[in-house]
Amino acid sequence: MNVSAELLNFYDELKQRPNDKAFALTIPVSIVSANESFFKETFSSLIDFDKKYLENTKALIKKIGIKFELDELFHISKSIFTLGDLIAFTLKYSSIESLLRTFQAITEIDILQELEKFDSELLEDIENLVSADRPLNKVRVIKNLKEVYEIRNIICHDFLSSTHKLQIDNAKLTDYILDTALVQYVISHILSDKIYSKNIPIEYEERKMLFQEKVVERQKKLNSIYEEIRASLNSEIQRKNLQDNIHSFDTYLENDSKNIGRFWFNEFDDDFPFEDLALEHKIKLLDQRIKALQDEINSS
Repeated sequence: MNVSAELLNFYDELKQRPNDKAFALTIPVSIVSANESFFKETFSSLIDFDKKYLENTKALIKKIGIKFELDELFHISKSIFTLGDLIAFTLKYSSIESLLRTFQAITEIDILQELEKFDSELLEDIENLVSADRPLNKVRVIKNLKEVYEIRNIICHDFLSSTHKLQIDNAKLTDYILDTALVQYVISHILSDKIYSKNIPIEYEERKMLFQEKVVERQKKLNSIYEEIRASLNSEIQRKNLQDNIHSFDTYLENDSKNIGRFWFNEFDDDFPFEDLALEHKIKLLDQRIKALQDEINSS
């Protein structure tokens, strides 16, 4: 699931529920939760992607005092978690400052500096993330992200203040949503450009061809797992249930892969410049499906 796209659903829903205070109070909590999911996935992917980023986590691991339990290592050996997953889940996510420090420690990239020089044209017309009224301003962005963490803490830990004293208007909540999504999109661009691109072709058509080949490869692997499962079934009902499950996943795979680009392109336009993003997301979903089924087979 694409965290940034899901987060922007709150932007749409907030416009439809302008007087719903209970819903408004869920937004800061959801923003912080979305950030945690985004950075966990980012850190995990980086650590698993290149030994360099695993090495860069050593100082963090020592500073935080992480100790891996035998059970956790056993789970890794059975591919329930990767090493990147385990390390990412032990890092600190309590504030935007700690997240950006951790990001810099792992990647050696200062996001605040990158925000200052980022080409804002790459983000124009994406749910108003960047516009004449909302320029890419790092001071505003970081101020808003700090505020939303503070508000989230009040909501989660001080019931009386959150229900009787806390005042946040929809315009401010909108800013919190958009600036959080903005940071996530900028980080995704930077990682793609500065890190992942070294293993992925720069040219769009070459990237698309590479991702199409990877999709075919994953589909073949997934089909072989389906055949293995089908061979173990004893009844027509079980086989029908498997087929229904496969159909449901295939539908989700296509829909969610298209959804990944709905803030970047109009799929009905002749110009369809971000198809590679949809294909890349499809690869991630196929990998998750393969891993989940393999884990289920191994545990049965």
